Amino acid sequence: MSYAARADLNLDDVRLAELTDSANAQGVVDVTLVQKALDDATAWIEDMLRGKYLVPLVPVPTVIRLACRDLARYFLYARRETMQMPDSILDDHMRAQKLVESIGREDSDVVLPCPRARADTSPSPSGGGLEQGIRRKFGRKRDPLA
Repeated sequence: MSYAARADLNLDDVRLAELTDSANAQGVVDVTLVQKALDDATAWIEDMLRGKYLVPLVPVPTVIRLACRDLARYFLYARRETMQMPDSILDDHMRAQKLVESIGREDSDVVLPCPRARADTSPSPSGGGLEQGIRRKFGRKRDPLA
């Protein structure tokens, strides 16, 4: 599930076709590339927020939907080396990137209304340290009769 949809991109079909068409289908929107840009933006956002918030974010906060839109628009323009990227697309991308990074570092005023990730702080059965389901993988087996 992407955090933004094609309609959120605010790009008409003519512009989307310019950004995604191929030699085999000139003037046609490649919906697969549009979805890939949205999915890549979502994956980047989740990577930045993983460990602080439970991902995927449900429900998707508006600030995240807008950041996903701005990142996806940048990704679509970036794939067209011959097309001039508008300054507004670059500026929006930089703002979205900085915002999501600051939310992930928890040094932003934005607090997402989503479940937060939490470390398992329950004591282990032996009473020492934390146990997080890690099984011993190394060491030698001892002969119980020795």
